[in-house]
Order: sequence, then C-alpha cells, then structure tokens
Amino acid sequence: MPDVRAWMARTLLQCGRTVLDTIFPASCLASGVLLPAQSRLHGIHDSITDYLLPAPFPNALRAGVARHFGPDELLVDRFDALWSIDAAAAAILHGIKYHGRSRLAFDCGRELGLLCIERGLGIDGIIPVPLHRARLRERGYNQSLLVARGLASIVDVPVVDILQRRRYTGTQTVLGASERRSNLSDAINVNKSPTFSFSLDGARLLLVDDVLTTGSTLNSCAWALAPYGPSHIGAATLAAA
Repeated sequence: MPDVRAWMARTLLQCGRTVLDTIFPASCLASGVLLPAQSRLHGIHDSITDYLLPAPFPNALRAGVARHFGPDELLVDRFDALWSIDAAAAAILHGIKYHGRSRLAFDCGRELGLLCIERGLGIDGIIPVPLHRARLRERGYNQSLLVARGLASIVDVPVVDILQRRRYTGTQTVLGASERRSNLSDAINVNKSPTFSFSLDGARLLLVDDVLTTGSTLNSCAWALAPYGPSHIGAATLAAA
C-alpha cells in the first residue's frame, strides 16, 4: 500500500507540474530559456518569435501544392502561412497539437489574423479543419479550432465550425500525396445544425489548420464546401512544410 500511495503522489505531482507549466510556463517551449513576464506568444520567448523562418508567399505555396493534384482537382484558391517548418516552429506546433497549449494556439491564430489583414484578405467566415470525434476524445480539443478563434479575434469575422470527419482516417504524416487523397476520399462533409444561420452561398471562406503539407486535407474540406456555393475558398496555416 505505501508503494501505491507513493506512486499516486508522484503521479499527481507530475500532473500538477504539467498543468502549471501549460498555464504559467517558466521556460520557452522552443528554446528552454527562461521567459520574461510577458511574451508575444504564450510560452515562447520573443527572441524565437522574431527569428522564425517566414513561409513562402501565397503563389509559391499554391504552386507547390498544385504539383500533388491533377487538372481541376485543387479547389483551394489561395494558401497563406506564417512560417516554414524548422526546429522552433515544429516545437510550437507539437506543443499546440499534443500538449494542450491552448493559449499559445490562440496567440498564434492572432498572428495569422495580422498576416491576413496585412495581405488584405477579404473573409466572411473562418472554417477550422475538423477532427474525428475519436481523435477529439483522445486529444480533448481541436487545435485548428483554437487557432481559428485567435484569428477571428483579429479579423472580426465568425468561426463557422460546420465540417466533420465522418470516418476515422488515422495519421496522415507517413503517407504520400496520393495516399493522403485516397485516405481522405469522402471523409469530410458539412454538418449544418437546424439553427445554423451563416450563408455559405457567395461567401469568402478561409479554412484554418495548423500545418500545410500536401494540401490534401484542406482540399478535401474545400470539396465538401463547394456544393454550397462559396465565391472563394482560401486556406491559412501556422506553418508550411
């Protein structure tokens, strides 16, 4: 019994430390250095923020994505991203995706919103990429929705959380472009509730995700939205691989 009690005490202490580090981080998630009283991104030292590698411009991002699709397959009109993937950006994304860094996700979304304003993007609705309910139960949150809420707080347009994954697709990280498209075929659809009031017809929509790789997930979302008549479907992510 004493061993069990000691194990429980250690476990509770570790959980408590994890919660405190998430809410009140003492050191930078990306560099490990001590944080000042305030920083631009919650839990990230400003010295890291200032030197994150910018992502390519939208035309270059779309050209890169288009290589993975055949003629008339790519429905996303434009891609915007904050950063290119490097060690620091990967640490930020990993913290947001797997370690409950909700405030960091929100702050990064605000940075994405500032980028959208700087580039003069016209947006009527922000649509987060969905998680399957099994993955949502496992993780406890959808990181794309957290980022979308931060973005919405800057551009002052609604988050329209209407996409759902109707089947579990598993991780996409180990799949190639064609395998990703096949894996996502008919996996995402629109789920409008009876009280849904936002009109997709003629709307300028912005899909939001944490990272852009081949664009397969974002494009599957665009195909799900297309029958509802939006005038434009763009995509914005924190990082681009």
